[in-house]
Amino acid sequence: MPAGIDDEAFHDRFRQGRWFRREIGAEVEIAAPAGRAWAALVDLDAYPAWNPFTVAVRGELRVGAPVDLSVSFDGRRPFRQREWVNRVEPGRVLCWGTRLGPGWALTANRWQWVEPLGDDRCRYRTTDRFSGWLVPLVFALYGPAMDRAFMAMARALAREVERRG
Repeated sequence: MPAGIDDEAFHDRFRQGRWFRREIGAEVEIAAPAGRAWAALVDLDAYPAWNPFTVAVRGELRVGAPVDLSVSFDGRRPFRQREWVNRVEPGRVLCWGTRLGPGWALTANRWQWVEPLGDDRCRYRTTDRFSGWLVPLVFALYGPAMDRAFMAMARALAREVERRG
């Protein structure tokens, strides 16, 4: 992380702005302990084997660190985008985001939560919060595909976690 910036200040760079706010997300219950779901979520090297949306991730899960994502919508050729880890609460929350130009142009922040529902069940939730003048264009081009991709990723995570037994 850049010198002189604390975790919360870095996270604030990716907060949803005032203009053209939109969210997209998915959630799924997993028949496994939350710790096992968290372990699969942060096992970035395994993403190519199970994740149909974020088919590869390179980077370190540390606030301020860049992560290079290879993202595929509906099985199409993946494209690469760089995002920045801006919140990690081990066992509970992982968040990475990006900005295109100044914050009023486009800001997107992907939240992922693992919540225990008992000893052997948990819930995975993911939400991408968008804001900025480019949001209508992003949703016109990718909105339905993002909906499908988020749900496919959530279901795939559940299958992977349950498979790991």
